Amino acid sequence: MKVLAVSPGPGFSVQDVHTGWLEALKGLGVQTAEFNLDGRIAFYSNVTMPRDGQHVPALSNDAAVELAVNGLYSTCYQLQPDVLLVTSGFFVPDEMLDLIRSRGTRVVLIHTEEPYEHDKDLARSLHADVNIVNDPILLDDFENAWYLPHCYRPAVHHPGTGKSS
Repeated sequence: MKVLAVSPGPGFSVQDVHTGWLEALKGLGVQTAEFNLDGRIAFYSNVTMPRDGQHVPALSNDAAVELAVNGLYSTCYQLQPDVLLVTSGFFVPDEMLDLIRSRGTRVVLIHTEEPYEHDKDLARSLHADVNIVNDPILLDDFENAWYLPHCYRPAVHHPGTGKSS
């Protein structure tokens, strides 16, 4: 099985969730590839152009995100994954998920922001084959959903020595 994992975009806690899923899948012997949405957004957000002797942003934030996520089309076409695993999905358009599903790739969404983004997550969930939800309270609102709490990565998350550094 081939899994293409889409990073969430933001490089903080949800990125750690994404990294943990990738490590777990690789540890199970699953063939994985990563679509580094966070790096792509950073790249397009930092493109500048000269104007009046200064370098100014060449793209709006929305344009940078659109260009960054558009690469997912070609990556899916080139890799032909069995599963597209999307962490959070903040920046992946619903229409893109629908098109990818229509081409035979199963879409799995990891909803990392329950219950805070419930309405958005619920709407996005309709464009996935499977939804993984991090909070059991509103799980019944989703179709094809599984509750899995956020886990830990033993190599990273462990008690410290108790001494300050």
